[in-house]
Amino acid sequence: MLNKINNWLNQELEKLHIGFGIKQTGIFVLSFVISYFATGNPSISLTGALASLLYFLMPDKDIQLKTISKIIVLYSGVFAVALFASIATANIVSSITVNFILPFLFACILIDESNIYGYVYHYIIFTYVQFTEITLDILPMYLISAFIGVVVAYVFYEFIWSNDVKNGHPNKIDYKEFIATRKMLVINKVKECLRFDSSTSRFALRLSIATAVSITLWSYIDLPKWYWIAKATCFTLIPIWSQINYRAANRFKSTAIGCVLFALFSLLAPHRYVLILTTLLALVLAISYIPKNQMSGFYVFSVFVSLSLASIPPITVSVYKVVYVIIGVLLAIIANQVLLPSVSGEACANDTVY
Repeated sequence: MLNKINNWLNQELEKLHIGFGIKQTGIFVLSFVISYFATGNPSISLTGALASLLYFLMPDKDIQLKTISKIIVLYSGVFAVALFASIATANIVSSITVNFILPFLFACILIDESNIYGYVYHYIIFTYVQFTEITLDILPMYLISAFIGVVVAYVFYEFIWSNDVKNGHPNKIDYKEFIATRKMLVINKVKECLRFDSSTSRFALRLSIATAVSITLWSYIDLPKWYWIAKATCFTLIPIWSQINYRAANRFKSTAIGCVLFALFSLLAPHRYVLILTTLLALVLAISYIPKNQMSGFYVFSVFVSLSLASIPPITVSVYKVVYVIIGVLLAIIANQVLLPSVSGEACANDTVY
């Protein structure tokens, strides 16, 4: 029995990149603290913290521009996403319209053969800002928090953690040249996507319809933590059409494990400061699974983190989470089968389940 447990622990440790998890959690906490001092609102501060935490997913993080130009480019994307997210919360018409158009553009423009998950960074920021029910009058606070998050991550990635500081920075391209090239690339990708004859365009349409329907529907129904259903639907959809059943089962199983762990730990160790420390540890572990693409472990501990931030009794919030995820993944499976299903055999040979 002890040997089996020891073997299991060794296998789990091999899936982790603890150094990566510690670094990402560090800039997450730093961005959150700075944003909190600037805005005084923990929900708003999480925008900046997410912008830092997920910086490694940002599609333009490797562009070679001078410091000010690169920060402007990186932040302008987050700025636009937060702005449109606030517009989406105005009324039901704007919610349906914005939630249909933007996810479609994210997928069309940011997915390519080298990175089929290039849309994830902006999509997460876009949905999170809506889930916090932002309004235009508090939008400036979100933008300040997002700017802090981008700058903090930029400083760490470009200077503190970068070998380029020691080896000398590579040649920087001209800002105007970058904008002109990017403009043509965006136009061409959107035109190609509008033909709906590729796996990317079909996924973009599925994602946009699912986002528009799920966020609009559940936001107008008076349910606690309604956005967990929308999240489960939108983030279970995957560019690789044939792998959604595996992804859905994986998400449900990992969610159930995460809920059980959270409920047990909260009942056995209910002290607030202990919960804060274990939440940070869970965040480190969740992020540590990402570099090796071990998403089951990521789901387990990310569920623990989300439940600890919910401010609802442990058993109640755990039940909500499991039920909402069941509803969400079932809707995602239905959407995947009904909305422009893939043609036979369509899949990328080098794709992995994220």
